[in-house]
Amino acid sequence: ENLFKTYKPAPLKYDNIFEFDGQELYDEVTCTAKEIKNLLLTQNDLQPSDICVLFHRISGFTPWIRAVFESYGLPVNITDRFKTGDFPSVSGLIDLLNVHFSRFDHTAVSRVLTNPSLRRRYGDPVHFKHACAYIKVGSGYGKMHRLLTDSANALAAKGIRVDEDGEATGITASILSALKTIELLHDDLAPLTVDQEPGQFIHNFRHLIGKTGYLAKFLNGKGGSALFNIRALSSYIRSADRLFQVLGDYDNRIRTFEEYLEILIDLSQETRFNLIEQPETGIMITTPDEIRGLKFRHLFICALNEGDFPTRYKPEIFKYDGPAGQIKRHSAEERLLFYQALSAWKGEKNGNLYLTNSRRSQKKENVESFFKREMRGLFTITRKDTSIYDSMIYSGREEWESGVWRDIANDEVKNEVRSRIKDHLQQSNRADGYEGSNFAGFIDVDQSDETSPGYPVIRRVNEPFAPTALETYANCPYQFFVKHILNLKPVEDLSDDLDARESGILLHGILSAFHTKLLNEKRTVSNCSDDELKEFLREMVEIAVNDQKVRLNELLDTESFIAAEKVLGIAGDATMSILWRYLLEARENKTGLIPSLFENRFGGLSLTGLGSEKIPAPYEVRIHGTIDRIDINPDEKVYKVIDYKSGKNDYAEKDIASGRKLQIPVYLLATVKGKVTGIPEDHHYLFPQIFSLKYKEDEFGPKDVATPRGSNEDTPEVAERVWTNLLSTTEENIRKFVLGIYEGKFPLTSEPAREEKGCKYCEFSDLCRVKEHKPLEAAQNPSVPASLPDPME
Repeated sequence: ENLFKTYKPAPLKYDNIFEFDGQELYDEVTCTAKEIKNLLLTQNDLQPSDICVLFHRISGFTPWIRAVFESYGLPVNITDRFKTGDFPSVSGLIDLLNVHFSRFDHTAVSRVLTNPSLRRRYGDPVHFKHACAYIKVGSGYGKMHRLLTDSANALAAKGIRVDEDGEATGITASILSALKTIELLHDDLAPLTVDQEPGQFIHNFRHLIGKTGYLAKFLNGKGGSALFNIRALSSYIRSADRLFQVLGDYDNRIRTFEEYLEILIDLSQETRFNLIEQPETGIMITTPDEIRGLKFRHLFICALNEGDFPTRYKPEIFKYDGPAGQIKRHSAEERLLFYQALSAWKGEKNGNLYLTNSRRSQKKENVESFFKREMRGLFTITRKDTSIYDSMIYSGREEWESGVWRDIANDEVKNEVRSRIKDHLQQSNRADGYEGSNFAGFIDVDQSDETSPGYPVIRRVNEPFAPTALETYANCPYQFFVKHILNLKPVEDLSDDLDARESGILLHGILSAFHTKLLNEKRTVSNCSDDELKEFLREMVEIAVNDQKVRLNELLDTESFIAAEKVLGIAGDATMSILWRYLLEARENKTGLIPSLFENRFGGLSLTGLGSEKIPAPYEVRIHGTIDRIDINPDEKVYKVIDYKSGKNDYAEKDIASGRKLQIPVYLLATVKGKVTGIPEDHHYLFPQIFSLKYKEDEFGPKDVATPRGSNEDTPEVAERVWTNLLSTTEENIRKFVLGIYEGKFPLTSEPAREEKGCKYCEFSDLCRVKEHKPLEAAQNPSVPASLPDPME
């Protein structure tokens, strides 16, 4: 009765009112949880439901409470008020409606497909992404439907591949699945998208929920989140029914779909709910507003800091009656809440009241609550010594961190811990015995057992290798394993640009058709006039637009129109195009070399494989590939191997020597060994060339590979002097890489600069543990311990 009064009698003596504080909020919650666990362990008749923890604004503390209390094995009953829009059951409905609002944007559709309650009806998100990437369109129902239908028909004409159950496979399966997805979404949403009155819209909205079986899926849900989703969805639907009834009664006008969607989105953020009170399920964690009428044996009133309890005064804009009146009313409301909180304590002799706070939050000092100081003026409050918690173990994590588990664990547990630590050290290159560990990427290859994990490796070695595949192994054996042994592919995503492979196929097709035409007509771009150059450009654009193998014009109607414009000309200006810049470079070529062979496939290039203790020799290493272009000068009897690149024309000699760059050396090796048709036997090679087709001024154009520094001499004699050793080194590297594959060696790359050279753009980074893995050079540095001490010692 004397609470908040100016005059106070002498404090009443109580030995069951305590206070403590924590350095931070986490410490305060942790001390609270530990004290509760102490109470439960020392008072045999105490139940979790006899304890209550109060916060004025519980939403800000819920994540901490859940994490700490769950780690200590304490059951909780948190009565926080939740926004319905924060739960998948409601956000999934909003996502479904947003598909039409976003004009079937692929990201909006993908969100619907990743919702487990909608996926079964509407289809596979992976198929949909794959199909969108294939047609290069990611929005607009009409355009997507047309292109998907055309693609499905075109694939059907080629013959649909099916599996043993008769189901379509590959891109065909993705196209058909995506087509079904957008058709079903379009049909389900159609009744809602017309202008209509509120009553009709809510009727159609309800019909959509029933038609999709949406509510039933959540009613059949399992797990801890099922109850939250059901309550969120039911609360949201009830609120929507009431709101649209009010709209029908007082503002019954026709509205657009966009207006209704905005109303439903706002409603999802404003509608809140509590779980049904379950006092017997655990420790009640709630607010003073929610506790009226309930009594508890032990009560914790937490976060007693100024600004938290009581909260700070904020002026009310729409109910402004002067600052003095508002401040007085706010203070009275806060005091009433504190009184309500105190009223929830039974006050029994074997029950305790705790007043807690934290000294700091977000790097600033907290001020202790005025309410806590008021309580000290009325009662004798005992300060709890929280240091006693430091000598006690409350959770499995603390048991591990303190090392106590060593004294109580049996031999089986200790051996398991040793094994896991050893595996971790080997995985991360921090221990001896790196090679041979399955966890570090080494597989046992048993040639006699077709069911062994290593058998796919044997099968792969017996197939021809492309130089790019061996480059992958040289740069990262693990990436080779994922890509070429497991045959995994990343999920394609729609981009406004073409990837390197797609761009290469497109440009190679144009250039191959153009040069083939010139070769047949005995014409050349070299030294041509300006008028002739413009005519060549017109011919190239005609090929790009009309050639059935290229079909570049189709990209102009897709998200990849920018890539198409780079080829054909920015904003319709053909002189601002890759084709024009290519022709300018070709006109300056005065070597007498004539583009003669295009997209020239070769096979039959083979080497004798290396043997080892595990792998018997000899065995054959077969290599195949496709050379983009070979220029020939019949008068000089020389030829030049040319490889187009969509990126930089950088091809360092040190990378060739290490085997990290193999395409150019392998192509040249194939010509030297006579595996490429069309090259006269008496012709000699010049320096091979990289031709960058990257739309960038300083990176576009040709560059000879491995030319001597300071020399521009391009003759067979100089080329052979440099490349004879490089080709020999290339053969050795190929044999070494294939032997590593054969022996099942697929560790992560130990390249010190791997972050920039390989890992940065790796498609399989989500599967990789490279961030935990030290490069081998760093791991073997004497300053770094080779292994950790025995955890039992």
